Amino acid sequence: MKHLQKLVTIVLAFVLALSLSLTALAEEGYGQEVTGEDNLFQNNEAQTTFSVVAVPANLSATVPLNVTFAVKRNGDFVCPKGYAITNTGSEIFHVSDIRVTMLDAAYSFVESDKNLQDRQIYLTMTGTNPGSMSPISDTVTFVSGSDNTKQSFGTEQYTYNTWNVYQGGKIEFEFKGKVNGISAEWADKQELFTIAYTIEPGEIYGPNPKG
Repeated sequence: MKHLQKLVTIVLAFVLALSLSLTALAEEGYGQEVTGEDNLFQNNEAQTTFSVVAVPANLSATVPLNVTFAVKRNGDFVCPKGYAITNTGSEIFHVSDIRVTMLDAAYSFVESDKNLQDRQIYLTMTGTNPGSMSPISDTVTFVSGSDNTKQSFGTEQYTYNTWNVYQGGKIEFEFKGKVNGISAEWADKQELFTIAYTIEPGEIYGPNPKG
């Protein structure tokens, strides 16, 4: 149970998904044991070999199941507030991976809102962590590729701490974006892409090597 991965579905007027939780393990279930009680002394000597096994992390976190974006006629997204990853457990964790899968093959993400072509989407997600001293923020600009495309985040010296979530803490997200080409199907809510987060125990102490 090294890490937890949650899938967030975003719809147009867009769906974001998720909720994860692990139950605490009973103390006797960690894997500790004493075996070989019949090991005999030979010539008045005997040896015991000690092994060690790490206790699995008791991580618990939540992220909203559904979020709806509206799209103006000029292509600007109108994004709601209140989307966050919240640490509901007793241990620190960090977000180690963010991956995006486009569900509508007609659309793709691009890294700039300049000269958007037909069916291209520019979308950013800025995470803000209250931090122990002052708020820290880091921005993910979504990019398309093959299914389950890895996103870049937490790569800067002064922003990587955004992704460390302490007990009772959270990362709050703000979305901004624009699309060129509004599908007629968007008159009704349509699923557009999914976001998958991975969380792992402990903190990251420098720019994300996986970013």
